[in-house]
Amino acid sequence: MKFKSRSPPPIFLLGPVAQLDSASAFYASETAGGRGFESRRARQKGVAMRAIDIGERGIIELIARELEKDVEELLGIGDDVAAKLIGDSCVVFHTDCVTVESDLLPGMSYDQLGKKLVVANISDLAAKGAKPVGMLVSWGIPPDTETVVISEVARGINSATKEYGIRVLGGDTEFSNTFFLAGFCIGTIDRKCIVPRSGAKPGDIVATTGYFGHTALAFLALLNGYQIPEDVLEEVKKLVYAPQARLREGIAIAESGAASASIDCSDGLAWSLHEIARRSGVAIKITALPTHPIVEKLPKREELDVRNLVLYGGDEYELVYAIKEDRWEDALKAVESVGGSLVKIGCVESGEGVWLELEGSPPTPIEPIGWEHLTKRFKPLGRF
Repeated sequence: MKFKSRSPPPIFLLGPVAQLDSASAFYASETAGGRGFESRRARQKGVAMRAIDIGERGIIELIARELEKDVEELLGIGDDVAAKLIGDSCVVFHTDCVTVESDLLPGMSYDQLGKKLVVANISDLAAKGAKPVGMLVSWGIPPDTETVVISEVARGINSATKEYGIRVLGGDTEFSNTFFLAGFCIGTIDRKCIVPRSGAKPGDIVATTGYFGHTALAFLALLNGYQIPEDVLEEVKKLVYAPQARLREGIAIAESGAASASIDCSDGLAWSLHEIARRSGVAIKITALPTHPIVEKLPKREELDVRNLVLYGGDEYELVYAIKEDRWEDALKAVESVGGSLVKIGCVESGEGVWLELEGSPPTPIEPIGWEHLTKRFKPLGRF
């Protein structure tokens, strides 16, 4: 069984002082100490922990402790997908949800919400290089939902599944207090090609399939009323309303054999880099920020730090890779052969953590912040 967090639109706080939100700080301190997510002190005092106290990733760890591990599963809980050998095939499984409250941005259509569900599921298969073969969708529908909304969401799901060469095979419907969609995607891959999160080695090149910062900018404008030029706003809305899964790129890189680790970065670039570093037991040094061109159009403002926009957004659905140094050209050719791109942003080193080392600047630690459901998340966009 596989559990994984995914990122709805975050809430940002403009301000000059960098800070970890309580959930991320808890994650960092508890994980570093090897104690898991349930506070030992709280247990000793008999204080009942709540879901909101430990956050989504804490809940994942809590559930995982209660489940017996499937010894035949290849990747382990916490990777982008679950994978099992069934006969001569390696079959991968992934599930992802969207809700109206978390995922329907102001101005976004229900058709686009349906498409986003498919993209969220396909993107994680793409990170492993798996080819999707079908999808199930379960619906939670409030009784007073207008039927036109249901039809529009279904059209969006159908349109997106056709784009990625699959169909919805079935699902389930239930009445619910909130409108939600739970997707379950199935795919296949040659076992020799599957790319885990945990395989990065010192000397590997760190690269992404695209650029970042546009989603954080869109969330600031749409959710917090941050004023940006109208032409920039229209461009970032188009990008965030209609994300694309990098399926062709993911399959091409996996088949090339050039990648040692990979991850879907819908939880944000910083968090995704930390996941690869933590699970691989290495350090990652970022020497070039993959800044989206639309972000470069912004006028300079004291309170707006482009580095934070790039690192702490989410919902980009790009893929992040550790590429074997001697196979870089192979990876580049594989991606370009399917019309994609690969952006070199850094390297893997011995050690731990993720560091930003731009030209002329000393190394600066990148905080392990990413979106978590159930907890308030604030990442200031002032000084780095």
